[in-house]
Amino acid sequence: MSEQSAITEERLVFRPQTGPAGDVLVTVLLRGGMDALYAVPPLGDPDYARQRAAFDASVPNRREPTRLDDFFGLHWNFLPLMKLYERGLLAIVHACGPTQPLLSHFDAMRLLEQASTPTGPKDGWLGRHLASQTNSSGSALRAISLTPTVPLVLRGIAGARAFGSLDDLRLELPLGWKPGFMTALSRLYATGSNPVAAVGRSTLTTLAAVDRLSTTLDPAGDRQEVAFTALGRQFQLVARLIRAEVGLEAAVLTLGGWDTHLSQAKEIERPMRTLAGALEVFVAALGDHMNRVTVVVLSEFGRRVAPNGAGGTDHGRGSAALVLGGGIRGGKVYARWPGMAADALDHDGNLPVTTDFRDVLAEIVDRRLRNPHVDRIFPGYTPSYLGFAAGEPVAVQRAPARPG
Repeated sequence: MSEQSAITEERLVFRPQTGPAGDVLVTVLLRGGMDALYAVPPLGDPDYARQRAAFDASVPNRREPTRLDDFFGLHWNFLPLMKLYERGLLAIVHACGPTQPLLSHFDAMRLLEQASTPTGPKDGWLGRHLASQTNSSGSALRAISLTPTVPLVLRGIAGARAFGSLDDLRLELPLGWKPGFMTALSRLYATGSNPVAAVGRSTLTTLAAVDRLSTTLDPAGDRQEVAFTALGRQFQLVARLIRAEVGLEAAVLTLGGWDTHLSQAKEIERPMRTLAGALEVFVAALGDHMNRVTVVVLSEFGRRVAPNGAGGTDHGRGSAALVLGGGIRGGKVYARWPGMAADALDHDGNLPVTTDFRDVLAEIVDRRLRNPHVDRIFPGYTPSYLGFAAGEPVAVQRAPARPG
């Protein structure tokens, strides 16, 4: 058997018989509050230089931002994203976030993960999406989080798993047990249409796929130093699961380090470089598989427009969302820009949120995940799409509801 035919046979063996109608969704939660004015500066706003010029000038080894268009720029620590932007894979949604004025990390992140009204459901929006799907892959690896515990955003779906590496997905058996024991389990679950037998077969298939993955070289493994950051390794693991077609539908990753009250230029460099490099490695590792993958990167809030006296910025409002994928109309910053003049800011001196983060998520759920149940996933809210996601809407359009 040739190498190519062996690969084809492996994929046929492990591909679930059914699967989601749309993309695999990778959600990245930036914990701490990303300063979007620093990461994607509005260079064309006449009030930007007045508000931030002295702050930016104090940065050691400062480089000029790269122009994205005639208005927005990209910080030099995010420069690996420029290639993805120019290829049309990356869209940026500015002045984005929760519309409720929450400046507590806990409260704002909880809202970001629940995406519901104060009186609405207390589980996660991603869990509600998966629970509403009628054509699930049924895989034991349908929904995963590369975190110590299953995060709130995934609650609401049974079987979501949290783990750190492929080693966490292996059966721990005494030495010498594995061949005979696995054969016995295969026979036990070989027949039967009851739920236990179905789950058993799915789990054994997934375990076999994981064993094969662990012995397969990753083509992007040593491509860049960033592959050895925790986030880079996590993205590579997700890429391997997607390529192996084990039924992955949703993955959640997190990255902290964005709460830059002190010495922002120094403290924010590492998370910015880590995120940009990891996304670049992820796209390289997926290759053509990127056509069926969407990545959304969100932070719970942005930072105050005016810097503080400690070389940092305090909790603010408007941030930015990054959306990446083969089905994304990238190469563009989508913004209902409010302006940075004093009378355009809120009473605390924050950039207002002009795009509710649920607008971003709902467009992805509808047009890329092909889920018509947007009203169940974001109850009490009627989203307004920006048009960054390719694909015809499948959600039933309803009368506008009062925003939550």
